[in-house]
Amino acid sequence: MERSDSQSAEQAAGWLSRSVRNFSALSAAEAVKVGLNTVATVYLARVLRAEAFGIFGFALAAVAYLTAVVDGGFTIVGTRDVARDRSTVPALVRAIVSIRLVLAAAASLLLLGFVVGTDLQPLVRRTLLWSGLSVISTALLLDWVFYGLAEVRAISAAAVMKAAVFLGIVLIAVHEPSDVWVAAVALVGSELVATGWLWAMYVRRFGSLGRAVDWRGWFHRWRQALPISVGQILRAVN
Repeated sequence: MERSDSQSAEQAAGWLSRSVRNFSALSAAEAVKVGLNTVATVYLARVLRAEAFGIFGFALAAVAYLTAVVDGGFTIVGTRDVARDRSTVPALVRAIVSIRLVLAAAASLLLLGFVVGTDLQPLVRRTLLWSGLSVISTALLLDWVFYGLAEVRAISAAAVMKAAVFLGIVLIAVHEPSDVWVAAVALVGSELVATGWLWAMYVRRFGSLGRAVDWRGWFHRWRQALPISVGQILRAVN
């Protein structure tokens, strides 16, 4: 009995220690990310001026609807399922990434239809189309895997990497209002760099994706994620 109590105490202490480390790593990464993004935002507001900065904001807002659709609620559902059973990670990644890529293709067609069907300025069109590539990085993002595994160092590194790459490209390539589309390229590029880092960490641990997706077997997971996805879309509308 005493031995069992001792093991329970050690497990509780280990869990608390890991939680503190994870919280500290995420907090530090968030602070660095916010700092870098603040510098980038202030710089963009100064060099783009009001109209072009408004175009950039409009593009981000419009794409937010699409990324909410592409996320599909799978970030929450996937994190839960990874935490519940780590042996299912490769199968989960195959299913969720495949479904998200289908959603990204549909979202891209919606964006293209909107751009073609509306009377937008050429600079707005270009900025919006480049920003729309965020649906691809959203579909491929694997942060939910590492949240479920409680391995926050990879996520923290990806967040800092994304902010640093975005700031670097913006400082180097954006110098006047007509460069607003370059800011959209910088944002998508930074997202793909962070996504690539997480994929490298995933492959290092789990290897390749392996077999094809069993679509019928994973349909129920889409049904579980759908209410979350609807809530995300409504928040974007709000």
